[in-house]
Parts: sequence; C-alpha cells; structure tokens
Amino acid sequence: MDKNKAIQNAQKYVQKGQFDKAIREYQKVIEADPKDVRTRLKIGDLQAKKGDTAAATQTYLQVADAYGQQGFFLKAVAVYKQILKLNPNQVDVNLKLAELYHQLGLMSDAMAQYQLVANYYEQTGNTAASFDILKRMLDLDPDNVASRIKLAEMYSRENMKAEAIEQFQLAADYLKENNRIDDYVKVVERLIYHDPSNIPLTRDLANIYLTQGDTKRALAKLQICFKANPQDTETLYLLARAFQDLGQINKTISVYKEMAKIYGDQGDIDQQRAMWKKVLELNPGDPDAQVALGQRPEAAAVPSPSAAPPPGPPPGVAAPPAGPPPGVAARQSPAAPPGAGPAADVAKLLTETDVYVKYGLHDKAIEHLKKVFAIDPQNIAGHEKAKEIFKQAGNLEAAGQELVTLIQLVKATDPERARTYLGELMSAAPHLPEVEAFVQELGMPEGVAGQDQVSFLDGGVPT
Repeated sequence: MDKNKAIQNAQKYVQKGQFDKAIREYQKVIEADPKDVRTRLKIGDLQAKKGDTAAATQTYLQVADAYGQQGFFLKAVAVYKQILKLNPNQVDVNLKLAELYHQLGLMSDAMAQYQLVANYYEQTGNTAASFDILKRMLDLDPDNVASRIKLAEMYSRENMKAEAIEQFQLAADYLKENNRIDDYVKVVERLIYHDPSNIPLTRDLANIYLTQGDTKRALAKLQICFKANPQDTETLYLLARAFQDLGQINKTISVYKEMAKIYGDQGDIDQQRAMWKKVLELNPGDPDAQVALGQRPEAAAVPSPSAAPPPGPPPGVAAPPAGPPPGVAARQSPAAPPGAGPAADVAKLLTETDVYVKYGLHDKAIEHLKKVFAIDPQNIAGHEKAKEIFKQAGNLEAAGQELVTLIQLVKATDPERARTYLGELMSAAPHLPEVEAFVQELGMPEGVAGQDQVSFLDGGVPT
C-alpha cells in the first residue's frame, strides 16, 4: 500500500468536503501502520466535523492514550480537552486529565479535575468512588481542608464515626495552626458533636466564645466541662470569667473560692493566695479572703442581739452612729473629718456620681461616693446610690452592707423606711449577721420571704 498516495487522496477528499471517503483513505494508512498517531488524530478531527461525536470520542481516546504511553503528556492533555468539548460528561476523561496534570506537576489543575469527578460521584450517589477520589485529593494536597471536611462529612453520613472524628480533628488542627478561628470553631463544633468526651476541645471552644463576647454559648460548653470534672481549675477559671462578664459577681466569687480550696488541697499556696486576692478585688470586705490572706477582718458595726442596747436619745432626736457606717465609707474611705463638710461640695459630687452611673462608669461613681463619705459619712443619698450601683454590678454582698448602713442611719427617725431597707437586705444578703438583730429590733417586713442563695456548685451552670 502506497501510504503517501493514500494521504494525498484523503486530503483531496477533505478539500471537496467528502469526509467519509477521506476517513477511509486515512484508515488504510492506520491499517498499514497502527502506530501512526497523527493520522489517527486526523480521522478523529474528520469524525468530529461530520458530527459523529461517538466515533470521534473513541478515536480521540485512542490518540490520547497513545500520547500518554509515549510520554507526550501535554499532547495527551490537549486531546482529552478536545474530547470534553465534544462531550463534557466524560467523567473518565476528567479523571485521566487529573492524573496527567499530577504527573506534570500542575497541582491546582489536577485538583480542579478531581473536584469535578468527586462532584459527579457525589451527585450520582457513588459513595465508594467519592471516598476514593477525596482520598486521592488529600494525598495530592494534605492541606486541602475543604476536601478533608467533605470527607469527614461523608464518613459521618455513612455512620463511620471513628473515621469522621479523625478527619475533623486533622481539619481542626490545620485551621487552628493557620489562625482561621471562625472556620476552626465550626469544625470543632462538628467534632465534639461526634466526640462529646473531648473535654479539652470543648473547653477551648468555650474560651474562644468568651473572647468573642458570646458568653452564653461559652457557658453551655463550660457546663459540659464542669460536669465532666468539677475540680478542673482551667474550667473553673473560664467559669469565673463568664460569670464576671455577665455581672454575676457573687457566682464569680464562689468560683474563685472553690479554686482557692482546690489549690490549697493540692499544696499550691501561690495559686491559692492568688485566688483569694481575686476575691478581695471583687469584694474588699470578704471575711474569708481576709482571714486566708492574714488580714484583720472588719468588726461588725451592729451590736449583738444579746447585748443590752445603749440609752436612746430624747424623743425626735436621731442618735449618731458610734463610728463610721459599715458601708462604703467603713470599708474603703479615710476617716471623715469632724462635722459635715460643705453641702455644696457634697451636692456637686452626688451630681457627678449620677453622670458616671448614667454612662455605666461604676468605678468612677464609687470613687466619687468615697469623697462624699469623707465629707459626710452619714449621707443617706450617697449610700442609696452606692447600694444601687452594687446591685447593678451584681455585688449583692456590698449592696447588703450599704443597706445595713442605711438601716442604722434611719431606724431611729423613720422605722418604716428602715423596715423597707430591711426587706431589701433580706432579699439581697440574708446571710449577713446584722439581719437577725434588725428583725428583732424592727420586726419582720411585710411580704418578705428569705431568698435562698444558690451557689454555682449547687445550682449548676445557668444557660
């Protein structure tokens, strides 16, 4: 057979648009020389021109395989792309392209083709093939966190719990290492859904939520950690942060006291003292903390119920307190000078205090009230403001001390007002030792029931 003559004849037929005759001439060449890839490629082109997509696809596949076997990978890639132009749904061609791109070191192109294949298998419900492709993708690019998460979710749907946990953990490690915190949180939520016993990760999630200001969500996680180990100081520290963020100062103090006990049992004196110092920062008059730190507890300003009351003043005249009241002035202010200071100064300080309270600057407000009590320790309006500030901050212990002071200031001249204060005191801080003495002296306020104080350990973690 004259190969050159057959090729010339084929070219003439092509020029005349007689594609079938041209194909037959080229096929004679292929029969004589099956390794003539270029001629086979021409046949495929003619089949495509005449609209015979199926025949063209088969011919192109033979050409691409031949180029691949000969090491002409770029030529093979070009032919595979030509096939996909004719028939985009050839998933096997996408897979062959992915493998060729991998061999050429074109990783992003390889991943794109693998992704197309994975999507196809997922849509057609071919789970086994999907697993295989995703594993190949991860072998090619272990840091492809999107593919790893998809693989984990597939394991989850197939109830392959251990495999899902492994993949979620690897994804979480990568995201945290690369500081992708929002994505890390989502993956860890999925991870601990499958593995609720992973307390360190649950606690880490709580810490992130606290940092982001999502305190309620943090508490939900901390509840799980606390139930798993009520003695874990890392969990308790985060609990204290959460309660303080919510303004629940009494609960915060309870947590710090529990931590002080745990550190004491462990023999860690430095940490134990640090916890007691935190208690004093929140409640400077806390007797437990004062004793633990070797400070002298404050003496109660109200006489014991068993002690004989001193002679009262003449009718209608208020008896001055026998010393500074046990509220803000007694705990924190310097001794007041003899006699009341200028009324204008006190009025100005109280007005400025209201401004600070309006804008939530409670520390500044308390500092101003100290100045008021340095001038006038018996200033009822000042102690009223201090009581409300402490209530708003959740510091019921300090609010209770202010109520004790107010009762002492008004009980002789206005017993009804004193009983109103006593009702507040019994709701806010019924455990204070002065309560019993006031009840004996003033009587039980109407409609008041003692409110139980539930510690975080008794009542659990609120949501």
